[in-house]
Amino acid sequence: MGMVDAFRDEDAECPKCHAKITEWQTKDLERLGERWDRGDFVQYRKLKRIHENERKRKYDDSPFPLFQTSKEFLSDAPLLINGKIPVHTSCKKCHAWLEGYAKILDGRFAGIVEAEADVKPKQRVLIKRQITAQTLRIDYERRLSLLQKSCSHTKTKWMDVEWAPVHYYGRALVCLRCEKRLKVRPGWESVRPLTPKDTRGPSSNVRKAKKSFFGIDRGSGPFTKDDEMTDHD
Repeated sequence: MGMVDAFRDEDAECPKCHAKITEWQTKDLERLGERWDRGDFVQYRKLKRIHENERKRKYDDSPFPLFQTSKEFLSDAPLLINGKIPVHTSCKKCHAWLEGYAKILDGRFAGIVEAEADVKPKQRVLIKRQITAQTLRIDYERRLSLLQKSCSHTKTKWMDVEWAPVHYYGRALVCLRCEKRLKVRPGWESVRPLTPKDTRGPSSNVRKAKKSFFGIDRGSGPFTKDDEMTDHD
């Protein structure tokens, strides 16, 4: 008997006797023995070799298993973005054969739907969802979250943290690949001192603008180039 993949939904039940049925199998995917719970990202995870000491601690002298699943996915893209994957199972209470769907929304398992008893196997269904600014933001946040979870953060840099332009309140250690903040040092004591250029830059620009407006650069008016901007009666 070959391997199958499975979806787990605590709220799913038999449509005949209403018994709780948590796990549903599918042969519609790659059949690698993966299992997804509600809310999980629908993609296979990478395998990593089990260290010999760890394997002996868990499995005594058995030479197997050699590999275990890691937290990293094979791809940042889900197996299916929006659609319904055929699933099946048998009710242990009334022994009815059940067919249903694992509903996938935005690449995540949303639950078991349209469960029926004693019917023909269902076919995969694609769901066309309207693309909006909100769906794009959700997809971006999901992809960024996956990147940050799988990133090894090998290249990092301490950067200033701002709540507004030129308003520093701390520093953060940021990954240059995924831009995740790994450490934060809040407080003014952790902030780099402002350079003379930072302190005089904005004010000097304003002063130049005022002088140009009043014609100071041309030597006209009651002021000279070396005078400060002061009020005269």
